[in-house]
Amino acid sequence: LLMTLNPNARVASRGNVVADAIAVSPDRRWLAYTHRIYCDAVGSVLLTSNHVCLLDTLAGPAATPVCQDSANVLGVDFGGSGNVICFSADYSGQNEIWRASVTQAGQLVNFAQLTRGSAGQPSSYPRVSSDGSWVIFSRDVDAGPGENLQAHVVRLDGDGVLGLGFAARRPVWSGG
Repeated sequence: LLMTLNPNARVASRGNVVADAIAVSPDRRWLAYTHRIYCDAVGSVLLTSNHVCLLDTLAGPAATPVCQDSANVLGVDFGGSGNVICFSADYSGQNEIWRASVTQAGQLVNFAQLTRGSAGQPSSYPRVSSDGSWVIFSRDVDAGPGENLQAHVVRLDGDGVLGLGFAARRPVWSGG
């Protein structure tokens, strides 16, 4: 990862991490990413499950990412303000969509579970709408060994999960 997010701050290269999902907070203070593979001089290390890490862009090249406990995180995005983050994690027996707040130190607090799918129907890869009100995500509606990923939405406050009736692996918003 090598990014310039703030005019006066440059985040140093993180060449030893293979990132899967990357998100930048609306105020461009935080860079969030998920990773499972870490490379060093000896080779690569496969972690037991995906981590979510936050990097403070104001800290400059000396920035050290703050990584949360692994919970098979599949996707990450920021809400309407710079300190609201949305992600998919397995804290409740399968991957569901969660919301949390980012502290000034990069820790996640005030967790709220936004979705509760039936057993065998996990949710993943959330993306927050540009107005910060809705989250679109994929849910595997095939409770068996197969996979049938369908687009769903939920309000960022957790109210009103709605299936959209079309297939989507990693849905995104366009314009609102």
